[in-house]
Amino acid sequence: MTLPTGTECAVLADGAFASGLYADPRGLPGRRRAATAPAAAAIELDALADALARLHGHFEVDGHRLTGDQDGVRGKGSIIQSLLKGLDLTGANFGPLSCADIRFEEADLSNSAWSRISVRRVEFSGYRLVS
Repeated sequence: MTLPTGTECAVLADGAFASGLYADPRGLPGRRRAATAPAAAAIELDALADALARLHGHFEVDGHRLTGDQDGVRGKGSIIQSLLKGLDLTGANFGPLSCADIRFEEADLSNSAWSRISVRRVEFSGYRLVS
């Protein structure tokens, strides 16, 4: 799947993008309806601490601002109430992964693999996603 760079969207708890159309929740084939915007991620940007953490091995990120090159990392864990801005996750491999109240801004998620993930109130803005 290829999505254009710079698309504004959010992911619902069931993994559907909130900026487009998604399948009818009853699973009826061919039925689609306009998505409604979910609640925004609850992030207090002023309270975030800058982190140099590498998303490798087992990690737990809570209340941090992550930036930089993390391409090819492999890990599992959780990311909560955090901002991932300008982050390069090209070729990263995550799973299991739990994400809640996080925002990806200008992130490169190209060719990354995410398995067994749980997402709640996750926002994507200005990202690149190619698989």
